[in-house]
Amino acid sequence: MLDIGYRDFRFTYKPHVVVVVAVALIANGIIALSGPWWAAIVEALLGVAGLTDVAVRPWQTLVGVMSLLLGVALASYKFFVLDLSDRQRAHDRQLFDDKGVSLPELDSYFRNLVDDHSYRSSLDTVFRKSYDTFAATGSTFQHPAVKAKYDAYRTAAIDLHAFAIDHFSIFPETQPIRADYRYCLAPEYNFDRAMVDWDASKAGEYDGLKKLLHDKVDVAQRAFGAHVNEIQKV
Repeated sequence: MLDIGYRDFRFTYKPHVVVVVAVALIANGIIALSGPWWAAIVEALLGVAGLTDVAVRPWQTLVGVMSLLLGVALASYKFFVLDLSDRQRAHDRQLFDDKGVSLPELDSYFRNLVDDHSYRSSLDTVFRKSYDTFAATGSTFQHPAVKAKYDAYRTAAIDLHAFAIDHFSIFPETQPIRADYRYCLAPEYNFDRAMVDWDASKAGEYDGLKKLLHDKVDVAQRAFGAHVNEIQKV
């Protein structure tokens, strides 16, 4: 089955809370810089106490500037980073849904490779679509994390597909024209398929190919699972 149980930690936030905090900081900065009502009273009291050398307004100005800068920085981060990330993720989820990659069929493709060392041509088409569709111009992902996960899956999928092209053949050889052709891993090395007389060396080579196949399927499945989980993040 597809391994899509992968999860990792991601910072979550409430957009309105970020806005409220930013506005509060900016307002506080403006008030501090304009001189609050209590500044004159504090200065008068310090004068009565003989502490005329203690400056109130420089500290007030420093606090105001820092508060204003923090507020502007937080607002900018929200609008130019967090909001952009949300828009990119929404685009990528919609793109993935619109292109209609069939998860059950892709799962069947992977399971058949592992359990039976075979695949059908129709499912091979689904597999190719899963790693080719989003590399086409106008159909690419936008969010950096989603794109990175997709690129990792695409690399693993192309490697698996190249292995299948090199080591799988139509079996049985006589199949109806325009049928959903069945391809099997090195049938001439498999005694249950096209190996007529037992050959230990061929059987050993088949075992080696089988292990390579399982490893490549595992890498591709995990990469696809990570890719799907990244798309589903909110």
